[in-house]
Amino acid sequence: MKRFFSGIFIALLLSGLGVWSYAKFHVVPCSEPVKYSLGRFDGQFGINQEQFLADIEAASNIWATAASGQSLFVYDPAGSLKINLVYDSRQETTNRLRSLGISIEDTKDSYDKLKLRYQTSKSDYELAKQAYENELAKYQQDQNDYNQQVNYWNSRGGAPKETYDSLASQKKQLDQRRAQLTADQAELNQLVANLNAIIDALNQLGKKLNLNIADYNNVGASQGSEFEEGLYVESSTGKYIDIYEFDNQTQLVRLLAHELGHSLGLLHVDDSEAIMYRLNSSTNQIATGADIAELKAICKLP
Repeated sequence: MKRFFSGIFIALLLSGLGVWSYAKFHVVPCSEPVKYSLGRFDGQFGINQEQFLADIEAASNIWATAASGQSLFVYDPAGSLKINLVYDSRQETTNRLRSLGISIEDTKDSYDKLKLRYQTSKSDYELAKQAYENELAKYQQDQNDYNQQVNYWNSRGGAPKETYDSLASQKKQLDQRRAQLTADQAELNQLVANLNAIIDALNQLGKKLNLNIADYNNVGASQGSEFEEGLYVESSTGKYIDIYEFDNQTQLVRLLAHELGHSLGLLHVDDSEAIMYRLNSSTNQIATGADIAELKAICKLP
């Protein structure tokens, strides 16, 4: 995904020599580890808090290893990044629906209205998802083109001033696009959470009314292994990770590592073995080259 110069060259006019020399500069996000804490913890998963914290630490160590030993996450009981283990989402569904201005009664009319809201919300989500994926693909292609230019000029000891200025302008535009992609991804996560709340309510109400209908699948459920077993959300109320479902410890650690990656600002990468791949389809628990490149881009690592 996104890669920076191994060193970004700044052109400096040497007094009296009339030639361009170059220095390097670095911007370092991730200089302080993200402090996380346990939020809601439901014991019905058959896992205790001690084990869950150990799994979170294992997930955070995946990124520490990828960052050459730099600690990117640390447990703090008062940490601002809340990690929730959510088994029963009915109350959460009710609260989210209330925030959307949706009230539900145990009637067929209420079910039909909710179904219409579902169809509208699903359409909005699919349009937003397609737009996001299209922009992400364009960004990745432009980023790759930029990296090729950077590598070429770095291998030659630096670029002429005119070329450097052009590359600096490209980098600024790419950084702005990346920031927008990160914001768009956060909005997409909110749409997913809202849509899944409506789906949960539809399924619950359908059962309560004894309607002879099939359950609606949560977003991602049709593919079975998509990273919708968990969700990273950043909103006005704070930042949190919800873990909804996992079959085994390996899947849980990968799921946690994936959502922790999103909390750093990492986007999805196009490598099926990667932690940041959009599907939880691998048992790999080591950051791949694509993961590391994405991490370096965000954290400005060498």
